[in-house]
Amino acid sequence: MEKGTLKGAQMRAFYFLPQIILPIIFLFLTNIFIFLTNMLVKKKKMCYNVSKLREKEKGMLKNRLKELRARDGLNQTELAKLAGVSRQTISLLERDEYTPSIVIALKIAQIFHEPVESVFRLEEDE
Repeated sequence: MEKGTLKGAQMRAFYFLPQIILPIIFLFLTNIFIFLTNMLVKKKKMCYNVSKLREKEKGMLKNRLKELRARDGLNQTELAKLAGVSRQTISLLERDEYTPSIVIALKIAQIFHEPVESVFRLEEDE
């Protein structure tokens, strides 16, 4: 038998191999796709639940941003740049429509040289 040539049984095995391997590969890839889809759906549900929790927080955290900005002669854009956030974020904060992360609250307090409790206060509903 010469090198590089296939005979009888070897030839049948060569053509039979893709008929076994391709469905296995297809099944494997399908399972990966289903797994990743489920992970995305679960993540989306978790994000939805987090946003629902955040909705309940709206209006609970009051702040003195507008007053402090006026005191220091800053507009929303300038404060946003100093805090590393967008102007829209500052606007939402001032209207009590956004609860800042701890990092953002601390950065803003530091900008005004005030303790964070002086800039932000928690008002719970009775």
